[in-house]
Amino acid sequence: MLSETRYAKILSILKDNQSATVKELAEILEASESTIRRDLNTLHKRKKLEKVFGGAVINSSTFIHTEDKIEAKKKKNIDEKNLIASYAASLIEDGDCVYIDAGSTTELIIDHIQADQALFVTNCPGHNRKLSLQGFNCILLGGELRLLTDALVGCYALESLQRFNFNKGFFGTNGISIESGFTTSFPTEASIKSAAIERCNKAFVLADASKFGSIAAITFADIYSVSIITRHLKDKRYLDHADIFQIEEMP
Repeated sequence: MLSETRYAKILSILKDNQSATVKELAEILEASESTIRRDLNTLHKRKKLEKVFGGAVINSSTFIHTEDKIEAKKKKNIDEKNLIASYAASLIEDGDCVYIDAGSTTELIIDHIQADQALFVTNCPGHNRKLSLQGFNCILLGGELRLLTDALVGCYALESLQRFNFNKGFFGTNGISIESGFTTSFPTEASIKSAAIERCNKAFVLADASKFGSIAAITFADIYSVSIITRHLKDKRYLDHADIFQIEEMP
């Protein structure tokens, strides 16, 4: 059987069954297990599937072609986001220096903060105003405003970040995948996220279920480099690649 024919059959099997072991594929295709492993390596490099221990799973990631305005994002998955944000806020302690990234879920953290002696830094004017109105000590980075996400970006924001050392940082993301990590749609926004993560002792991405298996244009962090706070993780493969906090019950 020609290699390309085997590749097509492997992908067809995975499409029907979502996953398959090397042994199963070898038996179905009447090929050696070493041949199947080489085939899986090739298809993995082509990003047609994802290799796992002893086999492979179908690559079900969806590319994000457009990004909603922040006003629209705030209306989606509100209960789930609020639960995630509440847990994130519980991690903030007096004396912490905390970075809060722009985003609809990160904004909800502010409603649940109990620590009143923490310092907050953000690149989001809306977050800064909300924190200030609630009496928290907050610093807003400088930079150019990206209206779509209400985020300050650019060289001035990057320069400002270099002055800080954060105990904890909380970040939004457009998508999460095992291969591409944490992704966002705009290059200068990705650079701010990456730079802020580097300044954090501990960084957390807040992600509702819709973010998993989605890929935007720019990767700002690898899957293993940042912890994830989510509600209920459906795809357990992520547990092998990331530090994940699962919030199972609604309060």
